[in-house]
Amino acid sequence: MPTGLYVPMGTAPGLYTILINATYNSYSYGMSFYGEFYGQILVTGGLLNSKMWLSSSNLSEGQNVVLFANITYNGTPVQYGMFSAALFPTDLSNSYYSITAIEQIPLYYDSSLGLWVGDIQLPSQTSPGSISIENGLTDWAGNYTIYLTGINAQGVATNNNFTSYLQFNLTNPIIDGIQAELKTLQNEINSNSQLTQSQINSIESELTGIQNQLNYLNKTMKFNVSSLQSTVSSLQKSLSNEKLATQSQGSSLLIAVLIGLVALIVALLAIARKRKA
Repeated sequence: MPTGLYVPMGTAPGLYTILINATYNSYSYGMSFYGEFYGQILVTGGLLNSKMWLSSSNLSEGQNVVLFANITYNGTPVQYGMFSAALFPTDLSNSYYSITAIEQIPLYYDSSLGLWVGDIQLPSQTSPGSISIENGLTDWAGNYTIYLTGINAQGVATNNNFTSYLQFNLTNPIIDGIQAELKTLQNEINSNSQLTQSQINSIESELTGIQNQLNYLNKTMKFNVSSLQSTVSSLQKSLSNEKLATQSQGSSLLIAVLIGLVALIVALLAIARKRKA
């Protein structure tokens, strides 16, 4: 069974060689087997800590951004070493080793900033960018993780806890545009106490166009647009209710006008009779 290797407290930092010897007495072969192997471990006085952020907080597919990393050892900035970052979809974190084995984002030290810097191309429908995998879809929107690894000039490695991670959400500019358009239409419906028939027809036409666009994105581009389709359906229902209210108000107004005309005719007839009398 595998067992852990205990490093005694107070062990001096450095590279240590571990010798492994094993003997096996075989009853079947009537002899003993002897083997040996060695391995090496690096013992350090601590681990490197890092804090990362991106040059932009509003991220969309295909965008080029800069990764900044402040790497320190016992509070002192690290200026020399080898560091890289890996970008991958957060839901594939369990497959980190395989999906980051090929594509790594190299970092270099910028002395003017006192930071480690790397250039990242976010994935899009035309290119996977700084990601070494293909997800089989043209829509790369979702949650992503950047993981930083490396060692300084003395061989001290980065920490593998959450301080070495940076997570962000990537949006699709096409979807963002449709969301903004739907929000505008929703505000137009909610801000008017009573829409005219012309306004209703215009909004209906726009919603139909958006619905057709969503169907195309879903069937042809394989985009997940179920939430947007629900929003369109909800707005169409609200607009239908608004149309019924407008038609009802128009009918009531027409009836009132007719009643007024009838009353006027009756009054005129009454006046004419009085004059004849």
